Amino acid sequence: MRLLIYALLVLVALGAGDAQAETIGSLVRKCDRLLQVGQFEGETVRFPGDDPEAVMCLGYMTAVIEFVLLNDADTKKPLLGICAPTGLGMPQALQVFINHARARPESWHESAPLGIMRSFSTAFPCRSG
Repeated sequence: MRLLIYALLVLVALGAGDAQAETIGSLVRKCDRLLQVGQFEGETVRFPGDDPEAVMCLGYMTAVIEFVLLNDADTKKPLLGICAPTGLGMPQALQVFINHARARPESWHESAPLGIMRSFSTAFPCRSG
């Protein structure tokens, strides 16, 4: 339970802040850039290190995805009800987020972590039973 509270606080902190907070729309643009310049080989992503948009997308997506896919240490159940498949790679994760966001341009002003979480919960819901 303590981990869940901590995780929610992290999510709120990522989504809150000043005018510099990352929005869904701004992250979509940065991730489009990563898809353009990146070379994806399994879990490895290669791209020009001097491309700030690609760097920002990869860092942001990696951090939020790690959080979104957390499992409870005791029960091993996903904390946020997201059951992503084993072997989910960054190219697929990027497309899940980008496709979800493009289908909902009315949400582009909202926080990027919330957008990533929504896209993953839509694409990878846990099945009960």
